[in-house]
Amino acid sequence: MLLAGHYLIVMKFDLNPLYLRGASILIPLPFGASLYHRTGPKFLPALVMGVLGGLVAVSGMLAVVGLIDDVPIVPATVLEWRETAEYSLSIALAFLLGALLCQGWKLLRRTVDAHIDQEVAQAMAMGLVSDMAKYIAIRAGLSDGHSNIGLRIQSIEKLLSMAMTSATAAGSIYAGVKAFL
Repeated sequence: MLLAGHYLIVMKFDLNPLYLRGASILIPLPFGASLYHRTGPKFLPALVMGVLGGLVAVSGMLAVVGLIDDVPIVPATVLEWRETAEYSLSIALAFLLGALLCQGWKLLRRTVDAHIDQEVAQAMAMGLVSDMAKYIAIRAGLSDGHSNIGLRIQSIEKLLSMAMTSATAAGSIYAGVKAFL
């Protein structure tokens, strides 16, 4: 899809490349979310797939431009290599962002489902964000009262998830449009 978007935006319609950067952030999102549904709260698969997808997509884009415009396919200067790496990183972070948004949506849904009791909600909380939230709650001394520890951990978990999602989104957008700033 990224290659098709590249061909249409850059080669066929000769639009501003900023549109391609936007598409390169939006297209990987649902694929990252889909992978999250399959692997659960593990972000390493999303990161690996995002990096691989970004490298393949950018390599394909370079090949298309090289073949159509009769220019070298491999970047020639350090600046071109850096731009290629940043563009690949932008795609990888967008893929990871899809997984993080999916996790955030699940956390929000879990909060809305008030009929699930606290013990079940705690048992459902898995993964890196939950572990970090539990660690912070224990280190901050919030685990002294057993009655509200689950709610406190869930609150910290939501804040961490939102922070990770925001940082990933900002990184993806910045890496994607940095060349135009």
